[in-house]
Amino acid sequence: MQLGNVAEFYMTFFALLRIGVAPVNALFSHQRSELNAYAAQIKPALLIADREHALFADDSFLHAFIAEHPSLRVALLRNDGGERDLATEINRPADNFIANPTPADEVAFFQLSGGSTGTPKLIPRTHNDYDYSIRRSNEICGINAETRYLNALPAAHNYAMSSRVRSAFSSPAGG
Repeated sequence: MQLGNVAEFYMTFFALLRIGVAPVNALFSHQRSELNAYAAQIKPALLIADREHALFADDSFLHAFIAEHPSLRVALLRNDGGERDLATEINRPADNFIANPTPADEVAFFQLSGGSTGTPKLIPRTHNDYDYSIRRSNEICGINAETRYLNALPAAHNYAMSSRVRSAFSSPAGG
């Protein structure tokens, strides 16, 4: 999943968790080499990206990416307006939906390392890992039902995900 700081990032991220899909949250600044490295490691079935990203402005990279990673079965793009449109899927009614989240001690999603030694590495994080991080962050930072949070960091960044954004969504007010 590679979306910027847009509402669709959060809607998509939490929806994927709800159905038991463990996403990789690529930073919006990541390019061809990073995306190919992540795909080679996890063999994704789904790609979610944005037409506003230079790589996805047309279909040339997308077609090459699909050809190089045969596990990829579905590609959804924000701002596509066509058959791959993310908004269409977000707004499609879920007939007979049954939530199937992964158990708390299993991988929820893959966080990225800092990339100080090259391409960032994928770090599996369980629901329990992040639940602990969120609870402690709420305690340390005094997050409560009155808290409002403006995220200026990349939405997919480890600090924003583990310490701030998910804390705001899990505060007593529910976000």
